Amino acid sequence: MPFGGARVYAPVPDVPTVAELGHPDFNVVSWIGAFLPASASDAAVQRLHGALAKALQNSTVRARMADIGVIRVGSSPQELSDFTKAEVKRWAEVIAKYKIQQD
Repeated sequence: MPFGGARVYAPVPDVPTVAELGHPDFNVVSWIGAFLPASASDAAVQRLHGALAKALQNSTVRARMADIGVIRVGSSPQELSDFTKAEVKRWAEVIAKYKIQQD
């Protein structure tokens, strides 16, 4: 079974990506983000971001994440916002194109 991400997954470098198997636009991975309500203050956003960024630098956290195959990104709040908006747009287009409906 190939890896769904755009790049080779370091823990299993011999497993090809779907893109390498002839589907260059295929990039499907799971991801995790930390969110606050839209009404949260900039100070609250920065506090959460700072705490998470610090945790992602902790060697124990980094080792555990590597053990379970998590690829750390640790982007900025704006980058997460932009990424989330792009993902919503991307998947809305897939849903519309293939007329996917909830059962």
